[in-house]
Amino acid sequence: MNNKGKGVDGEQAVMEYLMKNGYLLLERNYKEKCGEIDLISSKDGVIVFTEVKTRYDNNFGTPVESVTPEKIRKIIKTAELYMIKKKKYGVDVRFDVAVVYSGDLEEYIENAFTRNDSGRKRRW
Repeated sequence: MNNKGKGVDGEQAVMEYLMKNGYLLLERNYKEKCGEIDLISSKDGVIVFTEVKTRYDNNFGTPVESVTPEKIRKIIKTAELYMIKKKKYGVDVRFDVAVVYSGDLEEYIENAFTRNDSGRKRRW
């Protein structure tokens, strides 16, 4: 299976987990010029941006290690554009990371990073 296929399987597993736990899926693979966000959902008035990292082994490092400061900057910039385009002002947000191995969700990390981790300070 190619990497795109692995990613789709991983996203599907995480999407099912979120929906089973009361999240409402808003977007999947949301793209802007500056980046992409795998899943955007909401729960209890919070918009949740989830980065899904799918692996079959750790030959290239752990999934969490691949969420670099540069990746965080891209996700946050993309999230800012999403919030502006959808007119979601004054809404709480959260950035999560989901770790998937061989198609199974192994770990879901809430508040995996914040805007401060990217160096961006601007409010929504």
